[in-house]
Amino acid sequence: MKKIILIFAMGLIPCVALINNMYAQRSDVKTLLAKDTKYLLTLIETDTPNSGSASVITDKSSAISGKAINDFNKVFKGATAVSWYAIKDGFLAVFTQDNNFNRAFYNKKGNLNATITYYDGKKLPHDIRAMVKSTYYDYDIPYVEEVHAEGKVVYIIHLEDEKSWKKLRVSEDGMELIEDFNKN
Repeated sequence: MKKIILIFAMGLIPCVALINNMYAQRSDVKTLLAKDTKYLLTLIETDTPNSGSASVITDKSSAISGKAINDFNKVFKGATAVSWYAIKDGFLAVFTQDNNFNRAFYNKKGNLNATITYYDGKKLPHDIRAMVKSTYYDYDIPYVEEVHAEGKVVYIIHLEDEKSWKKLRVSEDGMELIEDFNKN
């Protein structure tokens, strides 16, 4: 039980750290899909109410464009625990859908720019999982960040074994190791 809690905590800590400042540094969604992985990692970070650079929107009808709300309701049917935030370049919707934590980024005009879905590694699509496991067969996949932008998908896959944590970027361009940490 302690090992499970430790694995969850160690997986959650980097995730929370990564989620902390994305949109403030984001100037263009195209860079989200770039091969420059260090820049990609900074883009996965996002403003949160705790960072002081985002503000919770309680009166959604006056603060968010109707276009963003209508689009959200069409695209994310069944979303629960929805919270909206004003961020530097638009709006951020944080919500749960299909038991996954999600973020949807809208620009000031109400257009959906990108989404990030966070989920357990067991939910990773079979072909992506097979690609990862063919190289990292002894590693567990505690969680995944699935980024959708401009019709493209990038998976940030977190791996763990007894001695290390690794982070991979998987896209149509292939698989790339972007971080590697020893536990000792």
